[in-house]
Parts: sequence; C-alpha cells; structure tokens
Amino acid sequence: YQKPADFFNAPCTLAPYGEAWQIDKTPIQDDYDKFNLIQDQWLPKIIMSADQAELDANWDAFIAEINPYCEVYTNYMQAEVLKLVEQATK
Repeated sequence: YQKPADFFNAPCTLAPYGEAWQIDKTPIQDDYDKFNLIQDQWLPKIIMSADQAELDANWDAFIAEINPYCEVYTNYMQAEVLKLVEQATK
C-alpha cells in the first residue's frame, strides 16, 4: 500500500432508485416511532435474559407487541421501493 486510500475498498455503486433508508416515513411516522420504541424497550430485556425460559417469554412478548408495527412498516417500505424501482426503470 502506497497511500492511505489504498486501505479502502472502492465505493459501491448505488441502486438507480436510491437507498431504502432515504425513503420518507412521514406517512407512517407514528407507527414507525412505536416500532422503534418497542425495540428500545424489549431488546435489552431479551439480551439480558437470565435463562432460556425468560428469553423465550421475553421474545414471545416482544414479537406479539411489535408485529402490528412490523406489518405496517414492511408493507409501506415494500410499496415505496416498488414505486422507486418503477420510476427508475422508465
């Protein structure tokens, strides 16, 4: 290696429709905020579970609570990505 830039990979090529993190989530902001709040509350409990039974109970409660918001988020993001792909391929 001759210079610092030699230590880095070449930049990746971005998709013509952009990146998913750039999608505006304003239409589902309340559901998205709740989704993130549930993750913030439950994931530490799950990670710190003392035994398998506690882990299973915490995981089941987490899944039950987050599933409705996952469905809203997934459906919205899928629809938005499909729109962007369609626009990019015209």
